[in-house]
Amino acid sequence: MIRLFAPDLPEEIARHLEEKQRIFDASGDYPFRVSDVQRVWKNKNRSNFRIVREKLAEMCPGPRRCHYCEDSCAIAIEHIKPKTLYPEAVFQWSNFLFVCQLCNGRENKGEKFAVFAGPRRIFKDVTRKRNAAILPPVAGMPVLLNPREEDPLNVLELRFPMCVFLPVEGLGRRDLKRAEYTIETLGLNDNLLPQARRGAYESYRALLIVYLKERDETPTQVQPNRYITALKRMHHPTVWAEMKRQHQRIQELQELRDLFARAPEALDW
Repeated sequence: MIRLFAPDLPEEIARHLEEKQRIFDASGDYPFRVSDVQRVWKNKNRSNFRIVREKLAEMCPGPRRCHYCEDSCAIAIEHIKPKTLYPEAVFQWSNFLFVCQLCNGRENKGEKFAVFAGPRRIFKDVTRKRNAAILPPVAGMPVLLNPREEDPLNVLELRFPMCVFLPVEGLGRRDLKRAEYTIETLGLNDNLLPQARRGAYESYRALLIVYLKERDETPTQVQPNRYITALKRMHHPTVWAEMKRQHQRIQELQELRDLFARAPEALDW
């Protein structure tokens, strides 16, 4: 996962979301809104949310890849704070991501959420259990990393050559818990994702080799923008970010270190 930067919504769409949220907030008490949130969300204005989806797609890595796994096609609007726990954020633009069907499903993120609660910031899983009383979750700092508000790579590291996510070494207790919780909750190392990242690594590496070949053999014809565009269209941009970040300190990346030494300009791509 990499830091995401959201475009501004058109003013009329932003006003529509704010008005929908205001009306829903005034519709009843917390248990009522929780019981009604699925109906209200299902009946949202499709025309306005087509534009919301387009703006979320602008944030996607590669050809509309999932904001979480960066591998599959994004098809669903994800509520970072689950709408059944936080109905006050059901129409909140800053609470939206665009994710694939698997990442949006119950087996991965679903309605799971946790916070660091109280003055001592104690970890508290606020996921509502089946048949539990419908009460507001305890207040606290979210444990799940939010790529719209922070850079996940401050606490996560993609470990080469296996291409699995691990916590950055030397983290404090709270950041370590955030890293572990995010990896587990989003299933970042599940299924074939590490294999897909290894494939992305080879593709990025090959692209850099071709760029160098063209630059050195036909320097008057090389078009750096062509390669920058190609990079932006690829899956798994976290792999490229970590290739740049780690190439000087990971012994196994000697070849990559040599490639970047020959093409230091690529570190700015």
